[in-house]
Amino acid sequence: MAQVPDGDGAAPAAAKRKPDAKQVELHKLLAEYTGTEDRANASFKGKLIQTTGVVEDVKRDIRNTVYMVVGTGKRYEEHMLQCSIDEDNADTVAAPPREAASPSAGEWRS
Repeated sequence: MAQVPDGDGAAPAAAKRKPDAKQVELHKLLAEYTGTEDRANASFKGKLIQTTGVVEDVKRDIRNTVYMVVGTGKRYEEHMLQCSIDEDNADTVAAPPREAASPSAGEWRS
């Protein structure tokens, strides 16, 4: 699970970590949603998952919630994962270089 350092550079307290994230390969997650969305929702919706991918973008949505778009790193991707960032970490999230693989953990919502 990725940890964002707090203001003094230290990792956040262990109490903020979300344990027991299910490890899911990003290409498999995207393939499941491309196949049968209802079946994929049964497997992932509302559950904490951890995956690794390339952060393509970091933005704010119309409700001003920060999110990042994560892909597999292929040149042309039709489907990508959108991960919401909690407000405690929103100001510290920055888009890393395209080449950097970023572990991401989050609750899957569709």
